[in-house]
Amino acid sequence: MGINPLMSMISCIHAELKENGRRGERKRGSKEGNGTIEGNAEENKCENFEVKFLYSTKVPASIPAGGERREGETGEEILFLDRLQKIFKKREKWDLQLFATGSSHNTTELSKANANSNMKTHHRRISNLDIDVVLGTKEEKARTIVYICGPPTMTDSMVSYVRNLPGIDPSRVLCEKWW
Repeated sequence: MGINPLMSMISCIHAELKENGRRGERKRGSKEGNGTIEGNAEENKCENFEVKFLYSTKVPASIPAGGERREGETGEEILFLDRLQKIFKKREKWDLQLFATGSSHNTTELSKANANSNMKTHHRRISNLDIDVVLGTKEEKARTIVYICGPPTMTDSMVSYVRNLPGIDPSRVLCEKWW
């Protein structure tokens, strides 16, 4: 439910890329003398992935005892956010966008805390226009696989919208339904 399936996929792809990088370094080190670097399609299957990750969440409104929130604390309360930022920071073709709802004070604090991050923060829900932008042109849509996870109403609405877009193969729009 929610972000967990997506987090598993991103973590797996990231781990595969890290391992491929290590293998590449070992091969380069052992092949320095003849100038050739061998590789196979299996090792490079994830290398050119472009990942567009739209993460929507309600920023927790809880105020710690004493009523004061520490700098950056809001972001630490969002499930997997720190881990996602670390993963996406290492990937040039990967784009992480956070859509934060909740109190305007908390979402503003979140933006300040993440000002130097590779993540763009929006203070609203994901819109159809946001989806259109990340899916790109009709040609890009034809090569795209979409995974949608979240609450039932949001998931059903987004899956229906994306599957009906021109250029999208509906069989490449996937979701996990637990309801």
